[in-house]
Amino acid sequence: GTRYDALRMIAMAGWDQRGSHLVNYLTEGLPNQLQMGAVSGLSDIQSDQIIEPLIQAIARLSPRNRQLAVEALMRTETRALALLKAVESSRLASEPSELKSLLDHPSKTVRIRASHLLN
Repeated sequence: GTRYDALRMIAMAGWDQRGSHLVNYLTEGLPNQLQMGAVSGLSDIQSDQIIEPLIQAIARLSPRNRQLAVEALMRTETRALALLKAVESSRLASEPSELKSLLDHPSKTVRIRASHLLN
């Protein structure tokens, strides 16, 4: 738990200072709690720089950490559109149930694009 908390806290320094450090914890084979700390920390960083590392990591994350990463990518319009683009271009396999909440996203653009993808 302490290492998870530490990864969450270093995210407060922002992408420029700690982004690459957090991305290192998205690698395959690390304990789930470390990956969870990295995913959660990255999701809290207010930068579009977190989008690509999360999308690239999703396939190798545990189911719970994958869910957290998808939720992080749904937080803003920019992130949600990048997630939809990754699914549309087959860079990212996703279950329709994972994306269903995008149909209720605050962004009309996201809702329309999700509707086209899911219907």
